[in-house]
Amino acid sequence: PEARTQIRKLFKSDLPLGTLADILAFALPLDVEVKQELLELVDIEDRAEMLLTSLRENPAPLVDSPKPRRKFPPDFSLN
Repeated sequence: PEARTQIRKLFKSDLPLGTLADILAFALPLDVEVKQELLELVDIEDRAEMLLTSLRENPAPLVDSPKPRRKFPPDFSLN
């Protein structure tokens, strides 16, 4: 839920397209090669289009949040 709220705020903000594309490219689980190609593109519209194309062609699977392995917060020690 928190991630959705943050994404909504990003899209509602007045950020320039280049900044928005850079933030999404950084935060999304894209292949390193794709991220490198995005960084190399100088033209903002080309960068945004490549990002959209990559997301269309390789949608991230929906995954449930992993269960924590340890109890949090941990119990106090007896010391």
